Amino acid sequence: MAQSSIVNPQSKIRVAVLYGGQSGEHEVSLMSAASVMEELDGDRYDVTPVLIGRDGKWSIPLESLREFDAVFPVLHGPNGEDGTVQGLLRLLGVPFVGAGVVGSAVGMDKAIFKDVMRAHGLPGARAT
Repeated sequence: MAQSSIVNPQSKIRVAVLYGGQSGEHEVSLMSAASVMEELDGDRYDVTPVLIGRDGKWSIPLESLREFDAVFPVLHGPNGEDGTVQGLLRLLGVPFVGAGVVGSAVGMDKAIFKDVMRAHGLPGARAT
């Protein structure tokens, strides 16, 4: 089903909140997602929690993410905030909240991030 880039202003925006994951920060993601879902206005958003278990199993079929207007990734650590999930969502053609694939990957790898900063003449903290 193709998604329209224009959402009917009289219908709720369907948002999947993606959380959990296989990283060591699984529990932090659960708490973060609870906070996000608590703050999303129920009058404007139809929120569906989507858990990725520690075993990598998703609580909904991956293809069903295409049914949402947007995905809000609330994942921490590897395979969450390092560009991998962002790349998956991009391949599925699903709009998502937050940084894209490259920004996420560069931001997660501190050595590469410092190299990019230096290459663009931007100051950064010195290593201790």
